[in-house]
Amino acid sequence: MGRQRLTKRPSYNGSRRRRRRNGPVAQKWNHFCGKVKQTAVWKFFGRHSTFLKLVGRPLLLVLIGLLVWTTVSKYQQSTPCGIDVSSHQGFINWLEVKYENPEFAIVRAGVTMRDTGEMKEDERFNYNFSACGRLNIDRGVYYYSQAVTPEEAVEEAKLALKMVDGRPCQLPIYIDVEDTGTDGKGRADNLTKEERTAVIKAFCETIEKAGYKAGVYSNASYFAYNFNSSELRQYSFWIAAYSTSMPAYLPVTYDIWQYTDNGRMGGIRGKVDLNRYSVFKSKAISSSKTATGTNTGTNTATGTKVEEKK
Repeated sequence: MGRQRLTKRPSYNGSRRRRRRNGPVAQKWNHFCGKVKQTAVWKFFGRHSTFLKLVGRPLLLVLIGLLVWTTVSKYQQSTPCGIDVSSHQGFINWLEVKYENPEFAIVRAGVTMRDTGEMKEDERFNYNFSACGRLNIDRGVYYYSQAVTPEEAVEEAKLALKMVDGRPCQLPIYIDVEDTGTDGKGRADNLTKEERTAVIKAFCETIEKAGYKAGVYSNASYFAYNFNSSELRQYSFWIAAYSTSMPAYLPVTYDIWQYTDNGRMGGIRGKVDLNRYSVFKSKAISSSKTATGTNTGTNTATGTKVEEKK
Protein backbone atom coordinates (compact mmCIF):
# COMPACT_ATOMS: atom_id res chain seq x y z
CA MET A 1 0.00 0.00 0.00
CA GLY A 2 1.51 3.33 -1.03
CA ARG A 3 2.00 6.36 1.18
CA GLN A 4 -1.19 8.35 1.47
CA ARG A 5 -0.81 11.93 0.48
CA LEU A 6 -1.78 14.37 3.20
CA THR A 7 -3.50 17.48 2.01
CA LYS A 8 -4.10 20.62 4.06
CA ARG A 9 -7.72 21.19 4.88
CA PRO A 10 -8.87 24.54 3.58
CA SER A 11 -9.73 27.15 6.21
CA TYR A 12 -13.14 28.70 6.24
CA ASN A 13 -12.49 31.17 9.06
CA GLY A 14 -12.33 34.14 6.76
CA SER A 15 -15.56 33.30 4.99
CA ARG A 16 -17.28 32.59 8.32
CA ARG A 17 -16.23 35.98 9.66
CA ARG A 18 -17.54 37.62 6.49
CA ARG A 19 -20.85 35.81 6.85
CA ARG A 20 -21.12 36.97 10.50
CA ARG A 21 -20.40 40.57 9.50
CA ASN A 22 -22.97 40.51 6.70
CA GLY A 23 -25.55 38.22 8.31
CA PRO A 24 -29.08 39.21 9.39
CA VAL A 25 -28.10 39.72 13.04
CA ALA A 26 -25.26 42.05 12.10
CA GLN A 27 -27.52 43.97 9.74
CA LYS A 28 -30.07 44.52 12.51
CA TRP A 29 -27.32 45.63 14.91
CA ASN A 30 -25.92 48.10 12.36
CA HIS A 31 -29.41 49.44 11.73
CA PHE A 32 -29.94 49.95 15.47
CA CYS A 33 -26.58 51.74 15.86
CA GLY A 34 -27.46 54.02 12.93
CA LYS A 35 -30.72 55.01 14.61
CA VAL A 36 -28.93 55.72 17.91
CA LYS A 37 -26.37 57.96 16.19
CA GLN A 38 -29.21 60.03 14.77
CA THR A 39 -30.64 60.83 18.25
CA ALA A 40 -30.17 64.22 19.90
CA VAL A 41 -28.37 62.68 22.90
CA TRP A 42 -25.72 61.03 20.70
CA LYS A 43 -25.21 64.24 18.73
CA PHE A 44 -24.85 66.20 21.98
CA PHE A 45 -22.18 63.82 23.26
CA GLY A 46 -20.40 64.02 19.94
CA ARG A 47 -20.29 67.82 19.98
CA HIS A 48 -19.20 67.98 23.63
CA SER A 49 -16.73 65.12 23.79
CA THR A 50 -13.93 67.32 25.18
CA PHE A 51 -16.22 68.68 27.89
CA LEU A 52 -17.31 65.16 28.85
CA LYS A 53 -13.71 63.99 29.10
CA LEU A 54 -13.04 66.75 31.63
CA VAL A 55 -16.27 66.38 33.61
CA GLY A 56 -17.15 62.73 33.11
CA ARG A 57 -14.59 61.21 35.50
CA PRO A 58 -15.34 63.55 38.45
CA LEU A 59 -19.06 63.06 37.83
CA LEU A 60 -18.60 59.30 37.86
CA LEU A 61 -16.70 59.48 41.15
CA VAL A 62 -19.49 61.58 42.67
CA LEU A 63 -22.09 59.04 41.55
CA ILE A 64 -20.04 56.19 43.00
CA GLY A 65 -19.69 58.12 46.27
CA LEU A 66 -23.44 58.66 46.45
CA LEU A 67 -24.01 54.96 45.81
CA VAL A 68 -21.59 54.00 48.61
CA TRP A 69 -23.16 56.53 51.01
CA THR A 70 -26.66 55.26 50.23
CA THR A 71 -25.53 51.69 50.88
CA VAL A 72 -23.94 52.65 54.21
CA SER A 73 -27.07 54.61 55.22
CA LYS A 74 -29.29 51.61 54.50
CA TYR A 75 -26.93 49.45 56.56
CA GLN A 76 -27.10 51.96 59.41
CA GLN A 77 -30.90 51.91 59.35
CA SER A 78 -30.97 48.11 59.41
CA THR A 79 -28.68 47.79 62.44
CA PRO A 80 -30.11 47.41 65.98
CA CYS A 81 -30.51 50.62 67.94
CA GLY A 82 -29.49 51.70 71.42
CA ILE A 83 -31.13 54.09 73.86
CA ASP A 84 -30.09 56.79 76.29
CA VAL A 85 -32.21 57.34 79.38
CA SER A 86 -32.52 59.50 82.47
CA SER A 87 -35.05 60.33 85.15
CA HIS A 88 -37.10 62.04 82.41
CA GLN A 89 -38.27 58.58 81.32
CA GLY A 90 -39.61 57.82 84.80
CA PHE A 91 -39.99 54.15 85.71
CA ILE A 92 -38.58 51.84 83.03
CA ASN A 93 -39.59 48.19 82.77
CA TRP A 94 -36.21 46.83 81.77
CA LEU A 95 -37.54 43.32 81.18
CA GLU A 96 -39.73 44.71 78.40
CA VAL A 97 -36.81 46.77 77.12
CA LYS A 98 -34.67 43.64 77.01
CA TYR A 99 -37.38 41.93 74.93
CA GLU A 100 -36.90 44.71 72.34
CA ASN A 101 -33.23 43.62 72.14
CA PRO A 102 -31.50 47.03 72.31
CA GLU A 103 -27.84 46.98 71.39
CA PHE A 104 -26.86 49.23 74.31
CA ALA A 105 -28.12 51.78 76.84
CA ILE A 106 -26.41 54.98 77.99
CA VAL A 107 -27.63 56.13 81.41
CA ARG A 108 -27.47 59.67 82.80
CA ALA A 109 -25.50 59.86 86.04
CA GLY A 110 -26.18 63.47 86.91
CA VAL A 111 -26.70 67.04 85.81
CA THR A 112 -25.29 70.46 86.60
CA MET A 113 -27.99 73.15 86.83
CA ARG A 114 -27.68 75.71 84.06
CA ASP A 115 -28.38 78.71 86.31
CA THR A 116 -26.89 77.93 89.74
CA GLY A 117 -24.16 75.44 88.83
CA GLU A 118 -25.43 73.00 91.46
CA MET A 119 -24.53 69.38 90.68
CA LYS A 120 -27.28 66.81 91.14
CA GLU A 121 -27.37 63.03 90.92
CA ASP A 122 -29.90 61.48 88.57
CA GLU A 123 -32.45 59.87 90.91
CA ARG A 124 -33.07 56.92 88.56
CA PHE A 125 -29.41 56.18 87.78
CA ASN A 126 -28.74 53.28 90.15
CA TYR A 127 -31.94 51.49 89.18
CA ASN A 128 -31.38 51.94 85.44
CA PHE A 129 -27.66 51.19 85.51
CA SER A 130 -28.01 48.08 87.68
CA ALA A 131 -30.90 46.75 85.57
CA CYS A 132 -28.72 46.93 82.45
CA GLY A 133 -26.02 44.97 84.26
CA ARG A 134 -28.39 42.26 85.44
CA LEU A 135 -29.90 41.84 81.96
CA ASN A 136 -26.54 41.93 80.14
CA ILE A 137 -27.38 45.08 78.18
CA ASP A 138 -24.17 46.88 77.20
CA ARG A 139 -24.15 50.15 79.09
CA GLY A 140 -22.48 53.52 79.17
CA VAL A 141 -22.89 56.72 81.18
CA TYR A 142 -23.30 60.40 80.45
CA TYR A 143 -23.22 63.53 82.58
CA TYR A 144 -24.96 66.76 81.54
CA SER A 145 -22.31 69.42 82.03
CA GLN A 146 -22.57 73.12 82.71
CA ALA A 147 -19.00 73.50 83.93
CA VAL A 148 -17.35 76.82 83.11
CA THR A 149 -13.85 75.95 84.32
CA PRO A 150 -11.67 72.82 84.19
CA GLU A 151 -11.90 72.60 87.98
CA GLU A 152 -15.70 72.36 87.82
CA ALA A 153 -15.43 69.74 85.06
CA VAL A 154 -13.21 67.62 87.32
CA GLU A 155 -15.88 67.78 90.03
CA GLU A 156 -18.54 66.69 87.51
CA ALA A 157 -16.39 63.75 86.46
CA LYS A 158 -15.85 62.76 90.10
CA LEU A 159 -19.62 62.76 90.66
CA ALA A 160 -20.13 60.54 87.60
CA LEU A 161 -17.46 58.14 88.88
CA LYS A 162 -19.06 58.13 92.33
CA MET A 163 -22.38 57.10 90.76
CA VAL A 164 -20.76 54.34 88.70
CA ASP A 165 -18.99 53.17 91.87
CA GLY A 166 -16.39 50.98 90.18
CA ARG A 167 -18.90 48.93 88.19
CA PRO A 168 -18.07 47.86 84.62
CA CYS A 169 -19.13 49.84 81.57
CA GLN A 170 -19.01 48.50 78.05
CA LEU A 171 -19.28 52.01 76.61
CA PRO A 172 -17.46 55.19 77.65
CA ILE A 173 -18.50 57.77 80.22
CA TYR A 174 -19.52 60.82 78.18
CA ILE A 175 -19.62 64.50 78.98
CA ASP A 176 -22.80 66.03 77.52
CA VAL A 177 -21.96 69.47 76.13
CA GLU A 178 -24.72 71.41 74.38
CA ASP A 179 -26.56 74.71 74.21
CA THR A 180 -29.24 75.18 76.87
CA GLY A 181 -31.68 76.76 74.42
CA THR A 182 -32.16 79.80 76.65
CA ASP A 183 -30.66 82.43 74.32
CA GLY A 184 -27.30 82.45 76.07
CA LYS A 185 -28.65 82.44 79.63
CA GLY A 186 -27.08 79.10 80.52
CA ARG A 187 -23.92 79.52 82.57
CA ALA A 188 -21.79 77.62 80.00
CA ASP A 189 -23.48 78.93 76.84
CA ASN A 190 -21.03 81.77 76.26
CA LEU A 191 -17.73 79.97 76.74
CA THR A 192 -15.13 80.40 74.01
CA LYS A 193 -14.03 77.41 71.94
CA GLU A 194 -10.79 77.25 73.89
CA GLU A 195 -12.53 77.43 77.28
CA ARG A 196 -15.06 74.73 76.34
CA THR A 197 -12.31 72.50 74.96
CA ALA A 198 -10.38 72.84 78.24
CA VAL A 199 -13.51 71.88 80.20
CA ILE A 200 -14.03 68.76 78.08
CA LYS A 201 -10.38 67.74 78.40
CA ALA A 202 -10.47 68.08 82.19
CA PHE A 203 -13.57 65.88 82.43
CA CYS A 204 -12.26 63.21 80.07
CA GLU A 205 -8.81 63.08 81.64
CA THR A 206 -10.37 62.53 85.08
CA ILE A 207 -12.52 59.71 83.73
CA GLU A 208 -9.58 57.97 82.04
CA LYS A 209 -7.39 58.26 85.13
CA ALA A 210 -10.04 56.19 86.91
CA GLY A 211 -9.67 53.43 84.32
CA TYR A 212 -12.71 54.12 82.14
CA LYS A 213 -12.93 55.27 78.55
CA ALA A 214 -14.14 58.84 78.08
CA GLY A 215 -16.23 60.47 75.37
CA VAL A 216 -17.97 63.64 74.25
CA TYR A 217 -21.65 64.02 73.38
CA SER A 218 -23.00 66.98 71.43
CA ASN A 219 -24.84 67.92 68.25
CA ALA A 220 -23.22 68.34 64.85
CA SER A 221 -23.17 72.16 65.05
CA TYR A 222 -21.41 72.17 68.42
CA PHE A 223 -18.81 69.70 67.19
CA ALA A 224 -18.13 71.97 64.22
CA TYR A 225 -18.12 75.41 65.83
CA ASN A 226 -18.15 75.42 69.63
CA PHE A 227 -15.04 73.47 70.62
CA ASN A 228 -11.86 72.20 69.00
CA SER A 229 -12.83 68.62 68.20
CA SER A 230 -9.44 68.10 66.52
CA GLU A 231 -7.83 68.28 69.99
CA LEU A 232 -10.18 65.61 71.35
CA ARG A 233 -9.81 62.83 68.80
CA GLN A 234 -8.46 60.39 71.39
CA TYR A 235 -11.93 60.29 72.94
CA SER A 236 -15.12 58.66 71.72
CA PHE A 237 -17.56 60.96 69.89
CA TRP A 238 -21.33 60.56 70.28
CA ILE A 239 -23.10 62.92 67.92
CA ALA A 240 -26.73 64.04 67.66
CA ALA A 241 -28.02 64.64 64.12
CA TYR A 242 -31.73 63.96 63.76
CA SER A 243 -32.43 62.44 60.37
CA THR A 244 -34.06 59.40 58.77
CA SER A 245 -30.78 58.52 57.07
CA MET A 246 -27.14 58.98 57.98
CA PRO A 247 -26.29 62.68 57.44
CA ALA A 248 -24.28 63.40 54.31
CA TYR A 249 -21.83 65.55 56.27
CA LEU A 250 -20.66 65.44 59.85
CA PRO A 251 -17.71 67.44 61.20
CA VAL A 252 -16.07 64.48 62.94
CA THR A 253 -15.72 60.72 62.73
CA TYR A 254 -18.12 59.47 65.37
CA ASP A 255 -18.77 56.24 67.26
CA ILE A 256 -22.47 56.65 68.06
CA TRP A 257 -25.13 58.53 66.10
CA GLN A 258 -28.22 59.76 67.96
CA TYR A 259 -30.70 59.91 65.11
CA THR A 260 -33.96 60.84 66.87
CA ASP A 261 -35.33 62.16 70.14
CA ASN A 262 -38.80 60.94 69.24
CA GLY A 263 -38.31 57.18 69.45
CA ARG A 264 -40.42 54.49 71.05
CA MET A 265 -39.44 51.30 72.84
CA GLY A 266 -41.33 48.72 74.86
CA GLY A 267 -40.99 49.20 78.60
CA ILE A 268 -40.58 52.99 78.32
CA ARG A 269 -43.53 55.34 78.53
CA GLY A 270 -43.32 58.26 76.16
CA LYS A 271 -40.47 59.26 73.90
CA VAL A 272 -36.87 58.11 74.12
CA ASP A 273 -33.67 58.97 72.26
CA LEU A 274 -32.55 56.31 69.79
CA ASN A 275 -28.96 55.77 68.68
CA ARG A 276 -26.92 53.57 66.36
CA TYR A 277 -23.29 52.59 66.27
CA SER A 278 -21.31 54.07 63.42
CA VAL A 279 -20.07 51.72 60.72
CA PHE A 280 -16.64 53.16 61.48
CA LYS A 281 -16.80 53.02 65.28
CA SER A 282 -13.48 53.09 67.10
CA LYS A 283 -12.01 50.76 69.71
CA ALA A 284 -13.15 53.22 72.40
CA ILE A 285 -16.58 51.59 72.28
CA SER A 286 -15.37 48.15 73.38
CA SER A 287 -13.87 49.17 76.68
CA SER A 288 -14.09 49.54 80.29
CA LYS A 289 -13.30 48.71 83.78
CA THR A 290 -13.61 45.43 85.69
CA ALA A 291 -15.01 45.78 89.19
CA THR A 292 -15.77 43.68 92.25
CA GLY A 293 -19.13 43.12 93.87
CA THR A 294 -22.10 40.78 93.99
CA ASN A 295 -23.99 40.92 90.68
CA THR A 296 -22.62 39.50 87.46
CA GLY A 297 -22.11 41.48 84.28
CA THR A 298 -20.17 41.09 81.06
CA ASN A 299 -17.04 43.05 80.22
CA THR A 300 -16.87 43.14 76.43
CA ALA A 301 -13.27 44.30 76.48
CA THR A 302 -12.20 40.85 77.69
CA GLY A 303 -15.27 38.78 76.90
CA THR A 304 -15.34 37.51 80.48
CA LYS A 305 -17.88 37.59 83.27
CA VAL A 306 -17.17 40.12 86.00
CA GLU A 307 -18.69 40.76 89.39
CA GLU A 308 -20.70 43.94 89.83
CA LYS A 309 -21.91 45.91 92.81
CA LYS A 310 -25.61 46.59 93.13
